[in-house]
Amino acid sequence: MKSTSRGTLRNVLVVFQFVVSVVLGVSTVVIFDQIQFVQSKHLGFDKEQVVIVQRAWPIRGKLDAFWNELLRDPRIISVGGANDVPGEWFGNSAFVPEGASGDQLYLLWRLVVDEYFLETMKMSVF
Repeated sequence: MKSTSRGTLRNVLVVFQFVVSVVLGVSTVVIFDQIQFVQSKHLGFDKEQVVIVQRAWPIRGKLDAFWNELLRDPRIISVGGANDVPGEWFGNSAFVPEGASGDQLYLLWRLVVDEYFLETMKMSVF
């Protein structure tokens, strides 16, 4: 009788191992497909041949001079500014609708841009 319970336990473990292997295999294929989709999806802006200057706080008082100097280079087509990089972290703010109580907060994600940003990134709003 002990050999029968050992055989049953062995069969259960083999089936469990097989099920886990199939689940891991299918999960790998699904994750791979999702990564391929995200990498090939058009994000709504042109990310090619774009130079991003991050953490430009030291020159924020001299941005106009910096941009004018950049635009003197004939290889640079356009210059625009934003507080974050599209596709990365965006800042957020909590808002209360007019006439609502203070406990009805809405969290809105925002990207603050200048008037040249959409043209520079070849974005369309709609």
